[in-house]
Amino acid sequence: PVWGDNYQMSPKPMRLTRKDCSTVSLRGYSVLAQTPFGWTNIDLSDYGITLYAENDEDVTTLEILTEDKTTGVQAVLFYTVFEKFGAMTRSVKIINNSENTVEIEKVMSTCVDFHTYDYEMLSLYGRWGKERSLERRPLAHGKQLVSSKRGSSSHHQNPFAALVETGTTEDFGNAYGFNLVYSSNFVFEAEVNQNSGTRVVMGINPENFGWQLKAGD
Repeated sequence: PVWGDNYQMSPKPMRLTRKDCSTVSLRGYSVLAQTPFGWTNIDLSDYGITLYAENDEDVTTLEILTEDKTTGVQAVLFYTVFEKFGAMTRSVKIINNSENTVEIEKVMSTCVDFHTYDYEMLSLYGRWGKERSLERRPLAHGKQLVSSKRGSSSHHQNPFAALVETGTTEDFGNAYGFNLVYSSNFVFEAEVNQNSGTRVVMGINPENFGWQLKAGD
């Protein structure tokens, strides 16, 4: 398969295969979308999207329900903001409301877009006696990633990465960190597209991954 004239060729956070072997991508929906003509407001009235917000003092949780009408599969996105700590957690739940079993081939824990690529990618690698070594390199057009297929995270590749503005130090500058709160196979991928925008996806490593989700689960 090829993308053709589809301008949005960045990595997709999800990939499912139905029992009839056709493939569908749940790409999510946004109120403000980037098009070849700039940022455009999108009418979501025809899409199955529901917003639910819950506030508990300094912690706010937003649930976004999206649905692929072709398959009946839903994805619930959970965003929780910890205002005091300047941190956000994000997770996803897949619900199979179809009549068939689907095979989940890829599901990322997060998908974040940046309008530029003027960042450096920071990651942590290591070995015995030299754990958590810092590696920092500028983003370039195309894909750059860190990953592990060991079955558990380790000092070889830590399930953490960050995008930092050029010149950022521990005391000054903007930094956007991503850290998985589990220990398993993982991938962190940053791709700079032809418009010099950057998409970050992070989650379970899709290589050799597959999960059968039965109808109703």
